[in-house]
Amino acid sequence: MESAQIIPPKLLEKYTDFTLVQQGFSHKTFKAISRESNQNCIIRVLDVHSQEYLKNRDLATTTFLQEALYTCLRLGLTEPSEVILKDFEVSGNLIAFVLRESCSPLSMKDVSLLRENIEQMSKGVAADLVYLSKHLKIATKKKINLQNIYHSVISDTFFLAGWAENLFNEQEVIYSVSSHHSLS
Repeated sequence: MESAQIIPPKLLEKYTDFTLVQQGFSHKTFKAISRESNQNCIIRVLDVHSQEYLKNRDLATTTFLQEALYTCLRLGLTEPSEVILKDFEVSGNLIAFVLRESCSPLSMKDVSLLRENIEQMSKGVAADLVYLSKHLKIATKKKINLQNIYHSVISDTFFLAGWAENLFNEQEVIYSVSSHHSLS
């Protein structure tokens, strides 16, 4: 099981039935079930076997942690919390954080959610692009797709994830939304 090689050990004890739902540049996203609550969760893991990690471990780790912190800031304090902070784990070079399933990529949700909330989603993603450009000097250098846009049911927030890979990328800036899903 490949997930066992990149998921920190305490999370392997606390969660079961890991299913890969997304593979980013230097991270993987799994859906898993909490052994404690029997709830589905989303686990984002630093992929220590990715080419980007192997090329520049410090940059991959830093940007993964920046994304984790940004996710916490973007979601704010909600009750229940979207980020399961007690399950954030670092074990050697293995790092992961856990989100409730209510906060997941749009690629895992019904496309009608996007149709009904396209303006709100666009504003959320645009705000993220401005923030990342201004404060972290990160320009989006790739197409944005539904795997990179998350929606929080609890805070009803749309936000951009997976932006760290832009630091590894030398292509020209592209601001577009694309998906294999049809909006019509």
